[in-house]
Amino acid sequence: MAGKNNGIREQGLGTRDVCSKDQIDINTTSTLTTHPSPESRVPSPRSLLFFVFCFLFFVGCKTTQTPESYFNNGIFPLEKGAFVYFCANVEEARSVLDILPVAELKNNQTKQMLDRTNFAMAAFFSKGSGRRFQMAAWGNYPSAGADMILSLNNNWKNYKTTGGSYWHSGADKLSIHMTSRQAFILGSLNDTPVDPLLASVNADLSVVIPEGFNDFRGGSALSCWVNDPGPVIQQMLNAAGVPIRAPVRQLFFNLNTINTAQSKKYEAVLLLTFDNATQARGMVSILNLAGAFKTNSSEMMIPMLFLSNPPVQKGAALEIKSSQMNEAQITGLINFILEAVN
Repeated sequence: MAGKNNGIREQGLGTRDVCSKDQIDINTTSTLTTHPSPESRVPSPRSLLFFVFCFLFFVGCKTTQTPESYFNNGIFPLEKGAFVYFCANVEEARSVLDILPVAELKNNQTKQMLDRTNFAMAAFFSKGSGRRFQMAAWGNYPSAGADMILSLNNNWKNYKTTGGSYWHSGADKLSIHMTSRQAFILGSLNDTPVDPLLASVNADLSVVIPEGFNDFRGGSALSCWVNDPGPVIQQMLNAAGVPIRAPVRQLFFNLNTINTAQSKKYEAVLLLTFDNATQARGMVSILNLAGAFKTNSSEMMIPMLFLSNPPVQKGAALEIKSSQMNEAQITGLINFILEAVN
């Protein structure tokens, strides 16, 4: 509404901002007072405050995709083509993450980041892919401070992308995007800049979570699936003295911590999926046969962890629980998987 009053024109300005039906419903009205002369039109302090409020309000309403939203949509915001994909409740799995034989988890910067991380998804790639690893993490990060530090380092350059911007270091072969609540990191085998946000802004580039993985992982501290699990199972059977090719279609893996009075122990659960129940039943016989030839040799350490308990058939799948493991055995198990598929 506008009206005249002794040469002064008053103009009403109204707006309505709604974040969601369960959050905030705001109606604001402010009055801008201007003089008729176009040369002297200057925004009033009230109008400036109003627009500052709107800016801050809409920035505050920006949403960050949560891990749950990705699980519900059936994807990880990571690129396709990795040989193994992990997800972890970092607080619960931290003791496991600290002993994993992964070089990228050993430097001080990564450890400081993990201290601020609640949940993470990660992928590890084979050498022929040109990638090393990729991670999406959720937590509480000093993004402004990180931007300032990286901007002062000549090894890091900033690149614009459809998802915002990211920093890249050719010397470290790393690309990083960070906000106050989310971080994306991609490690390459060469110094070419690679956008770590591509899979997070384009669902067509994101890896699809295999059917049954969400139900299997449940509340485990750390879970993963292995693409092309044949080499892992083949190496395990060879080490157990049963050189038989197993037609495993999918391999899921859960790792949980067990706190005892003496020390921290770990338990792993494998889920092997086959094309049909007949193949799964045949694998039960093979594993039982391998378990009958148990030895204490170092080569048998990893297979014996999964031959101590009989496999449980669930239709076209087998569930195998390991015996309790210590830190050295966990390290050996992860090394075993990485060497088999890489």
